Amino acid sequence: NETIEELIRVANDENNPEIVRASCGESLAEIWLRKNEFTVKELLRLKGVANKEATAFLQAKKPEWLK
Repeated sequence: NETIEELIRVANDENNPEIVRASCGESLAEIWLRKNEFTVKELLRLKGVANKEATAFLQAKKPEWLK
């Protein structure tokens, strides 16, 4: 999906402000939840704050996905 790929690209670009990277991680988690589709492989592609935000969001909403 182009949207997911672009969000991952922006999330991992350290030239972007931290708040932007974190927001991308949260947005990705929201998309995964809405579509009810998730792979750990995509989550592991996220670095730093984006990964932390996505993980925290998923842990709160769908913890079974992270087991």
